[in-house]
Amino acid sequence: MSHVLSRRQIWGPPVLLGVLSLVGLVAALVADGVGDALSWAALALPVAVCAAAFRRRSQRNPSPASAPPLQVARPVGPLPRRG
Repeated sequence: MSHVLSRRQIWGPPVLLGVLSLVGLVAALVADGVGDALSWAALALPVAVCAAAFRRRSQRNPSPASAPPLQVARPVGPLPRRG
């Protein structure tokens, strides 16, 4: 995959989720009424985005339980001495 992403494409979504979380935390501390609803929505959206990303990633990659077991390489002869 040789697609090159710009800095905005790489850092934009995490920064946006961080700012949204900060707005939700500040609204929860200082606001009442509508501010409470704003804080719930602003704090729930990053959680929903992360849950969707984890779900999409787990569907793309099978679980390790379905993969064949790893085989461990064993030494053929005695271990060399140090010293």
